[in-house]
Amino acid sequence: MPKAKPLFDAIFLSAVAILLANDAYFKYAFHNTFTGKLSDLAGLFAFPYFFSALLPKITRAIYILTGVLFLIWKSELVQPLIDFAQNTGINIGRTVDYTDLAALLMLPVSYKYLNRDGRLILPLPDVFGPAIVIVCCFAFVATSMPRTLIEINIKSYAIYKVKADRATVVDFVTVSGNDSTGYFSDVEISDRNAKFTCKVKISELDNTIITVGLDSIIDVSVEESGVFSSDYDENVEYVRNLKQKDFERLFYEKKIMPFQ
Repeated sequence: MPKAKPLFDAIFLSAVAILLANDAYFKYAFHNTFTGKLSDLAGLFAFPYFFSALLPKITRAIYILTGVLFLIWKSELVQPLIDFAQNTGINIGRTVDYTDLAALLMLPVSYKYLNRDGRLILPLPDVFGPAIVIVCCFAFVATSMPRTLIEINIKSYAIYKVKADRATVVDFVTVSGNDSTGYFSDVEISDRNAKFTCKVKISELDNTIITVGLDSIIDVSVEESGVFSSDYDENVEYVRNLKQKDFERLFYEKKIMPFQ
């Protein structure tokens, strides 16, 4: 299976892994400018490389077409097509941000790397080739799934008491990272394919009682569950209508009840 060998390149596979990780986690854990651009950078390296590895005779055309399609995708020109697709139950989405066009600089980097000698080809068995193709196709499709991030900044004064040691509570309730004002916590709303991020304060009342204070709800995000799923808009509307008491109830059910 000689055509699959370029797909075993470590740099290419790293770009695909970054694309998947950013779309699945980093965008929503950090939601900053860097994570917003990272998928475009990784995608514009991996996408034309992938198809050039499969169709090496038209490599230059693939890179040119990738750049043209990216320009169109990031413009208003494609919006009628997206609206039509969504109206027929095919859920795709993108954000119009012309600063994203700077990511086009990744195309010549990818092209030059593809054509260089001494690439970092991993010594994998040929049977990995089809699996890599499937993962790549999923990564390229998943990055276009609609996602909504709603900043809400709702203040809360809810305080809960649990019987456990502090380390266990911190490990279960919080996600990695904290600042001088408290810890961060992510709460899944699994039936709505959504989650909200909140800030919590954890203190030790005595040797056996830990207090968990829900300080504020920062934002809530909704992710599309599939290309042909029809519940995305309904889920977005649901989370937009959540009130302070709803977030406090969900936080209690997911983070506090397991200690009761």
